[in-house]
Amino acid sequence: EIVTIPLSGGVLHEDSMGHKGTVMPGEVQVMSAGAGVTHSEFNASSTEPLKLFQIWVFPDRQNVSPRYDQKTIASLLQKNELSPVVVPRDSAKEDQLWIHQNAYFYWGEFDTDLNYSFSLSAPGQGLYLMVVEGSATLADQTLNVRDALGLWDCEAIEISIKANTKILALEVPL
Repeated sequence: EIVTIPLSGGVLHEDSMGHKGTVMPGEVQVMSAGAGVTHSEFNASSTEPLKLFQIWVFPDRQNVSPRYDQKTIASLLQKNELSPVVVPRDSAKEDQLWIHQNAYFYWGEFDTDLNYSFSLSAPGQGLYLMVVEGSATLADQTLNVRDALGLWDCEAIEISIKANTKILALEVPL
């Protein structure tokens, strides 16, 4: 399972399933490589820099059918919340991106200082949290731009988040 999240610039994507297009900031792309697919991604611009996250996750079963999906995530985001933008297939609603794994990708954009409580979906899950922009403190650790922290053996966390902070959080089975 491959999840691509552009931060700036555009990602030109092409694959052996016939998909060709550009993924822009504010969009997320999900691809299941599964039983086999070839793909390539390039910076869509010859002059503008490209910054992105591309995260690969082992699927929960082998030989899944290759697939591709891409969505604008603005409608999925709740103000000052960590909002799920990629979810497990079994819990996906019609408008959500999903993967073949009990994993969640959360995106949050916070415009005010706040103390935020976050509960994991189930026992036995771990959390990887990265500050994309801004600053946040959790587990007695202050995280700044591109700092990250992994947590396990917890069901909930408290995060002190500064204004103008963006966070990417991944909840995965351990």
